[in-house]
Amino acid sequence: MENQGTKFQLATALKKLMQATPLERITIDKLTQTANVTRNTFYYHFEDIYALLAWIYHQEIVTQLPAYQKVDNWQSGYRLLLDYIEANQQFCLHTFHSVGRDLLDNFFISSC
Repeated sequence: MENQGTKFQLATALKKLMQATPLERITIDKLTQTANVTRNTFYYHFEDIYALLAWIYHQEIVTQLPAYQKVDNWQSGYRLLLDYIEANQQFCLHTFHSVGRDLLDNFFISSC
């Protein structure tokens, strides 16, 4: 469980940093400092910052798919997605505008 805790700690730190900083400007050093973990700890869990980004979207969207499947109509499902984007606006925008945008495209294509 500690491994999951560390991953969530890193995810929280990345989302916090992305509130004001584009993804390309976030370094592993800044991320690990914000998460209060070592650089080695980061690399133990993730190959790079894009792997962490993919893990965040997987945790926050893919693992929630069973709940979305219980939605009565497509409008309600669409509303849930829009609510997620609104609640995570800067995070989503910085992901969309990052050099890793292909990651987001591939993530949604492979999750469908």
